[in-house]
Amino acid sequence: MNTEDSKASLLQLTFGAFIISFSPVFAKLSGSATTMSGFYRMFFGLVGLSLMFLLGKKITKCTKEGVLMAALSGVFFSLDIYFWHKSILYVGAGLSTLLANFQVFFLAMLDIFVFRQKVSKKLWAAILLAVTGLYLLVGTSWSDSDVVFRMGVLYGILTAMMYTGYIVTLRLTGAEKRILDRRVSMVVVTFVACVLLGFVAVVTGESLAIPDVQTGVYLVSYGVLCQAAGWVIIATAIPKLKLTVSGLILLLQPTLAYVWDVSFFGKHITLVELCGALLALTAIYLGNLRTVEKK
Repeated sequence: MNTEDSKASLLQLTFGAFIISFSPVFAKLSGSATTMSGFYRMFFGLVGLSLMFLLGKKITKCTKEGVLMAALSGVFFSLDIYFWHKSILYVGAGLSTLLANFQVFFLAMLDIFVFRQKVSKKLWAAILLAVTGLYLLVGTSWSDSDVVFRMGVLYGILTAMMYTGYIVTLRLTGAEKRILDRRVSMVVVTFVACVLLGFVAVVTGESLAIPDVQTGVYLVSYGVLCQAAGWVIIATAIPKLKLTVSGLILLLQPTLAYVWDVSFFGKHITLVELCGALLALTAIYLGNLRTVEKK
């Protein structure tokens, strides 16, 4: 790849990370009915993905096993979105998104305890930094925090766990006996998540009615921009760049989410919490580097 193509892909990935950093903002602006917000993220995202799908190249890989694995991935994704939206309401867009990105350490735990992978010094350093950063973010004021804040942190950790399941199952859709076109994977994942979130909303008594035009604009932006366009841009750019560079640039998402939380919603952040956030971001980056080296 020449220098110009590399620069173009770098800008493309940066733009994609910038777009998806607004996901928690749109989720919060769209209202307090968290499952409803998640449902419409999937619904409008599915509309956008379907259009890109129809206008794209012909499908070359599609098996029954792959579709079933993608459907399972959609189950994990729906739980990921459900818990993440809860966390956003309780602890804010920045902290909830940061906690969700701790999935890299749950993936590491799977490697250590399930797949018996050797633990590198870099991984131990990343885990230590992550624990320290998390303590500075939430531990120092834990005894003084209310039940809502504690539940928000718990939901954030559950988000990371479900995100881990989503990533693992999505990777399996590309296994030898489960070959599936990536576009089909994302359509299946989004469709399953849409159905499940809609079902949960109905069962729990949440209304799926969009209350006003402003909320509708937020929901359409959330689905089309963040779920469809943002991730398509990222998926297109990543194969053209070094994974270490990609991992670093994608850290813009939780970083900017924190910035938007402070800027748009007036979140108060102390120096200790800021240090904790920086340590956590560094840890997530080191954890991603370790994943890259393994690949």
